[in-house]
Amino acid sequence: MLTASPKVVDVVVSSTQWSAEFIGYVSSTNSERAGYSVPVGSNAQAATLPWNNIDKIRIQFSEDVIVHKSDLSISGVNLSSYEVSSFIYDPQTYFATWTLANPLTKDRILLDLDGDGIDPVTNLTGARLDGNWLNNSATYASGDGNEGGDFEFAFNVLPGDGNNSNQVTVSDYVSANALSGKTTTSSGYNAKFDFDGSGQINSSDSLFVLGRIGNALPTGSPAGLYNDAPSAVSHLTLSVSNAAIDEVIELWNWFDDAESTASGLIYSITSNSNPELFDLLTINQASGEMTLSAASGVSGVARIGVKATDSAGNSTSSSIDVCINCDNQRPWLTLEAPQLREDETWLIYGTVSDDQVFDGETYVTFSGAVQGRAAVYPDGTFEFVTEWDPAQYALFEAVYHDSWDQVSNVPSRPIGNI
Repeated sequence: MLTASPKVVDVVVSSTQWSAEFIGYVSSTNSERAGYSVPVGSNAQAATLPWNNIDKIRIQFSEDVIVHKSDLSISGVNLSSYEVSSFIYDPQTYFATWTLANPLTKDRILLDLDGDGIDPVTNLTGARLDGNWLNNSATYASGDGNEGGDFEFAFNVLPGDGNNSNQVTVSDYVSANALSGKTTTSSGYNAKFDFDGSGQINSSDSLFVLGRIGNALPTGSPAGLYNDAPSAVSHLTLSVSNAAIDEVIELWNWFDDAESTASGLIYSITSNSNPELFDLLTINQASGEMTLSAASGVSGVARIGVKATDSAGNSTSSSIDVCINCDNQRPWLTLEAPQLREDETWLIYGTVSDDQVFDGETYVTFSGAVQGRAAVYPDGTFEFVTEWDPAQYALFEAVYHDSWDQVSNVPSRPIGNI
């Protein structure tokens, strides 16, 4: 059935270590991209990416979507699964950003974004991602016109391979050495030989490539190419009011896998933001049950990370927020006065105070004169940029819903000049 489904329109790599000058250079004229757009069409998609510190994967959609950290799996040949440390989605630019725990190594990489699975990417009306993609020949955007289908996108990383030969050679060293001193503002600068993304090609880049001569792409296929990673429900919440009673969570209802099914996955606890709240936190692999035993006389909120791994080594992570003996106070939203910027757009910003952990997957929603939503950053802040005629004066409101569906206060502000 043909349907209006969201599509993927760009895949961008970036790094937390790249300089602002380098990011601006490789982003070209698209400031929203904030990174290097992996080229597609013909065999351009297979050209090696030569940077040594790629630790961000950014995917842009054709429209506003509901997307979660757990929707993307990243697999390789040398490393079957790459761990994600943080996630943020920008509902204004439609960019989702996954930050990795460690940079990509020399590897053949496969991104698998859920268009099917237990909790796939959807648009705001519930239509699933149209993700079908033909590697090394497709051109943006994804899809075949039918709802559903994972977006499976391959690219290669070989740090030091500035000339895209699939091997680091003396030629890469000679080229980097010849470009020494070039910056993003210099004629002849070549970003592919700025291996650390500093914005300047110097002796550090030459020494880097010199120490990697002989490195080559691995043979074989990424783990996810022949075995889909598990899928997961994005997030759960649990309130515990009686510490004397153990709580049991059925992981087989939380995860799924096309090949192994949920019962064939290996589960592990990867993080606990507040371990003092628990006497016991265990997983029974045979039953797929996670048991939480709260400590006596404690109260507070903890976020527990859980990973499911299949037989090929692919993994997917999700989390659960546990509120122990706490009354889950109503969130408080502080909305500052909008600021008119030099480009004549308005910056709307503020903070949310709550007892939960912010992770880029909860939003402040605006109504009235300003329409839209803004992701809440891990520090509780949010920002939203909108166009508005300064000569017009009107009111807008903001509201926040936390993971337990507690609703904040609803402050209002005027926008425009009186």
